[in-house]
Amino acid sequence: MQYAILLEKQADGHYAASVPMLPGVTKIGASRMETLQAIRQAIINTLQQRELVYVDIPDNLIKLYNDEFVEIKPLDLTTISTLE
Repeated sequence: MQYAILLEKQADGHYAASVPMLPGVTKIGASRMETLQAIRQAIINTLQQRELVYVDIPDNLIKLYNDEFVEIKPLDLTTISTLE
């Protein structure tokens, strides 16, 4: 899988990298290559520590009203599933 990386050369000559799809994953390095290697490893470490979970929300549970969600009935927890 590919991840977009924001790479920025700083005033001091170092490079800063961040991953928009993974908030909090950032690295700074002395060179472009060092920074890209560090952010790649940070992505791998982050994905090993996190779990992706999908929660199904029934269409009849909520509705959009004046840009606010209004609860219609309690959530049925039996509809929650995880990706394995």
